[in-house]
Amino acid sequence: MRTFYLTKSILTGLAAWVLLSLGPGTLLGQSGRRGSNSTPPAHATPTPTPSVVSADPRPAIKVALMVATRYTKKKLATEGEIYTAFIRRLQDFEGVSITPISNLSTDEAIKRAQQQNESYVALLQFEIDIVQDGRLIVNSQNLQVHCYVFEPKTGKRIVKDKTFYQPVGGLGTRTPGEVGSSPVKITTEAAGASAAEQLHGGLVLALRAGRQ
Repeated sequence: MRTFYLTKSILTGLAAWVLLSLGPGTLLGQSGRRGSNSTPPAHATPTPTPSVVSADPRPAIKVALMVATRYTKKKLATEGEIYTAFIRRLQDFEGVSITPISNLSTDEAIKRAQQQNESYVALLQFEIDIVQDGRLIVNSQNLQVHCYVFEPKTGKRIVKDKTFYQPVGGLGTRTPGEVGSSPVKITTEAAGASAAEQLHGGLVLALRAGRQ
């Protein structure tokens, strides 16, 4: 009996020594779990960020622009506000130098352009819009903002655009619900910026077409 207990103790000690020598990582691997020395998962290849491509890679056209205006007889306060916003937006465009000139009629603007060697003459002309949906509007505050550009020497008109300004409120102008998504501008800032953008876009197209 003594020999049996001695042999069992020795076997128990050997088994404990074997377990310690194998280490916990091996035991975990044998149980079906991932060991500490397992291969890490492969990382997904990052998607490259697309490079930003300019809509028009061509350099900006440089042009000298003399800007005149023609107010209505009433000369509403909104006319001056639209003109100010118009000039401010034009100044944002690269390559455009602006020289404001006096209040001119269309014929006077053409003659001024004919006297120039390089400068183009732009005319912002205001007209009170007294008719809306077939109705005559008394004391209307609505405006049609005409924009023209005349080329130097010849006085030829190369740009002709129009922006509608129609404030929300009384005097026959539209309500907020009636304006909706129409192209009518309901703030002087928006009307002036729109006129400037139309002028610049038309001028760039005309000048590039002339250089082809």
